[in-house]
Amino acid sequence: MILSIEEARDILRLDGTENDHIIMPLIEAIPDYLHETTGYRRRQRGKFSPVAHRKTYLTAANILNPDISLSPDLLEALCKNCHNTEHFGVGGAVLAGLAFDKNGNLFATGE
Repeated sequence: MILSIEEARDILRLDGTENDHIIMPLIEAIPDYLHETTGYRRRQRGKFSPVAHRKTYLTAANILNPDISLSPDLLEALCKNCHNTEHFGVGGAVLAGLAFDKNGNLFATGE
């Protein structure tokens, strides 16, 4: 389940259980709603942590084109792990042959 009843109560700032019969169907509808509105399908098991992912990367050449930079059709919701894998792969957030030193400076590893 994407959201537990306890998490929903906390978000809604509800102390009791008297509204659970209303909340549960809404929680159960979340995956279908996400799929219908964003095309998102959960790619892996685990806690849902939505991140908006742009299907077309923004560049200096296309950022001023509203059909690319502002189009909701070019966005999809991904879980955080899927989004990070899409951008960074399994090797981390930098290109091969680069690394960060202990001060956060990028340097060539010579590999």
